[in-house]
Amino acid sequence: MAGVTPNEGKDVILNNVYVLSGVLQIGLITNVSGLSEASVLANISEPTGGGYARQNLTNASWVILDGNAAHPDMTFTAVGGDYVGDVYGYFITANAGATLLHFEVDANAPISILDAQSYIVDLSSVI
Repeated sequence: MAGVTPNEGKDVILNNVYVLSGVLQIGLITNVSGLSEASVLANISEPTGGGYARQNLTNASWVILDGNAAHPDMTFTAVGGDYVGDVYGYFITANAGATLLHFEVDANAPISILDAQSYIVDLSSVI
């Protein structure tokens, strides 16, 4: 018999991961080839240039409900130059940026982010 994790159980798990854990960071992905459930952070490539940097996610901003984790949108804006590397999606890390927690490929990828342009990550339904 296959096990089932009901939504209230998922809520407990998601709360422990997204709300109660340490610093979570979000970054952008510039590669998609070869990414899978077996991927680790070392498999992720990030943009360079344009002032790109990972951003911290505020633990208290997560809303956990009915087996879903949601967070306000996060915006990445190229400043002082273009991002080098087209954006294919985003990723979330845990353990001070050492562990790949989640990634999502954007259906509109690849996306070029030129100077002064922004890429908005919709985190309304992470899991």
